[in-house]
Amino acid sequence: MGDTTRVTATVRNETTWRDAIHELAAFERPSASDGERRAAEWIAARLPTLVGIKQAVNDLGHTSQLLQRFGPEFRVFVGLEELSFPMLAVGATGLMNAVGNLAPRKIARLCEAVASGALSEGRALHFELFELNRAVFWDTNPIPVKYMMKRLGLIAENEHRLPMLPADKSLADRLDAVLERAKLEPVSLRAAAT
Repeated sequence: MGDTTRVTATVRNETTWRDAIHELAAFERPSASDGERRAAEWIAARLPTLVGIKQAVNDLGHTSQLLQRFGPEFRVFVGLEELSFPMLAVGATGLMNAVGNLAPRKIARLCEAVASGALSEGRALHFELFELNRAVFWDTNPIPVKYMMKRLGLIAENEHRLPMLPADKSLADRLDAVLERAKLEPVSLRAAAT
């Protein structure tokens, strides 16, 4: 693995890397080059207790390689919104993405459709979500999603840690248009909490 790819891992049931003999899950970031995409073998050699990975690499073939290398019990979680449907269709377990904060029911329906084999429904939901999935990357994460969550009434404040700032007017206007086309309705914070 080169220095541009970061694989971070979370160990469950253990407190140190040395003792990491139980379940291990990793997150692969999207900066891997083709040579570094040998991550499946790298991970297998160094992390034999790995049970899953959040896949945020824009490479459907890499997802297939992971599933082929580690077998059907291995859990791949989609970490790149616009590839949710295709990754689920080839065997990903679920999603870890920002759009789930904006359209949780639609995301759940997408997962359920693919899991039940209703690929036509899953494909239709993929295209309903596609612009929203892309919009969350129009600026540094979480700037777009926090703006949209505030507009939808899901969060009280659109706060960011420096050096990030809230969406500027140009981005806000584009995101408002996406929310309108996606037909996402504002909710009250009280209703969102229940």
